[in-house]
Amino acid sequence: MNLKKVTINITCTTLILVLSLIGFSANAQVANDASIQNAIIAALPEGVTPEKATSDEIAQAATTLAFSMEGNLEANVTQVMVSLGELAKAGKFLNAPRFGDKNPTGRFYLKVLNLASSNLDVSSSTYYGLTVQDMTRLAAAARAGMNFLNGAKSNAITRK
Repeated sequence: MNLKKVTINITCTTLILVLSLIGFSANAQVANDASIQNAIIAALPEGVTPEKATSDEIAQAATTLAFSMEGNLEANVTQVMVSLGELAKAGKFLNAPRFGDKNPTGRFYLKVLNLASSNLDVSSSTYYGLTVQDMTRLAAAARAGMNFLNGAKSNAITRK
């Protein structure tokens, strides 16, 4: 009987540990993630180099990547935003503005919002499988990436 209790305790402890590690790693942004940065560049249209790409081409590549990655969609959007911002700040996209709302991160943010809100019928979904309810959580994920880039913190405003 004791052996059975020990086995159950070890199994439960292991399961809790694994689940907690998965939960923490799913939403953590990583600075200078070369694999994501390279994937954004690889997702550019054929024949378009990072130096010649427009903000819209870069944003489309980032969107395609974020929605095709495995795992949590919000975490993917946040990480792609971080990597995209780092590439833009490093001057990898010579043809795109580095600052302002028409830079690659601003265009990516707008594209994510447009995808989520392009379908106003809450009972159906867009071609990415998004519903209108997804707009808030995806906008928050993109904003979290921008906040990470800028060293800003965002605190939710709540009513009392």
